[in-house]
Amino acid sequence: MDFSKYTNPYDFANPVTEEKLFSGRAEQLKEIKYYLNHGIKSQKPINLSLIGDRAAGKTSLLNMIEIEAKRLDYLTVRIDLDEGDKTSQLNFFFKVFDSLVNSAFDEGFFGGHSGSIFDEYLNQTSAYSIAQGVEFRPFLFPVQYAKAMEAGRTDVITSEINFKKDLDSIKKEVGKSIILLFDECNVLSDSRILLEKVRNIFMNKTNYMLVFTGTKDLFPVIDEIFSPIIRQFKKISVDEYQDLKETEMCVSRPIMDIGLVPSKVFDNSTFKELHNISEGKPY
Repeated sequence: MDFSKYTNPYDFANPVTEEKLFSGRAEQLKEIKYYLNHGIKSQKPINLSLIGDRAAGKTSLLNMIEIEAKRLDYLTVRIDLDEGDKTSQLNFFFKVFDSLVNSAFDEGFFGGHSGSIFDEYLNQTSAYSIAQGVEFRPFLFPVQYAKAMEAGRTDVITSEINFKKDLDSIKKEVGKSIILLFDECNVLSDSRILLEKVRNIFMNKTNYMLVFTGTKDLFPVIDEIFSPIIRQFKKISVDEYQDLKETEMCVSRPIMDIGLVPSKVFDNSTFKELHNISEGKPY
């Protein structure tokens, strides 16, 4: 069979973003769906932490959580952390707030992206200007952000009280549960103050659910801060595939997606070889 007319269906450089290409993790997904269903019905959701080695598939699993949360009608908020986010409280909480409020604007809340509130929000966070009237500025954190940036003070301490009031305002407007999906949380492993502030702000907030991803090195630090973490976060282990069938599914689905039959492409021994060579990490 001539395969030259087909493009390579495998993308090893990026996490999986489509359900049809995601494979394995059946037990983890079952457990995750339980907590997502609990969170949509309860005012006090159980937070989740996805723990695994680098390149184990945590971000791919987080993508599946995002899809399932949208299906259940959560307001989903994606926060992909990087090293720059831990340089100051202002930078970190601006990223959290900006991701959250833009998710609300995306769904048309607060008048959406074409409304006056969004326009004023852009003025506050881009031009560092604040309107005199209060009708178009329902949030407190962006006002603090604008004043701090205008003064060149990125070292100011974020007001937990004001941030909590903004969380309440957003929750009241959207009228449904909100899930914040934090990826690459290892950047916070040496930022106890930021983690403590996250704890202080979110731990008693109703209808807010947090999901963290990180390696095993991160969670002793989080365990100290959220002591004990097992009471506030449900740990989900993301390890290498143990079952050869999971590797077979992982390798086969991209082939099937472009209209080919895996048995026409691979010998049966190929899956076992890939499973062994990759040590259960075929992606």
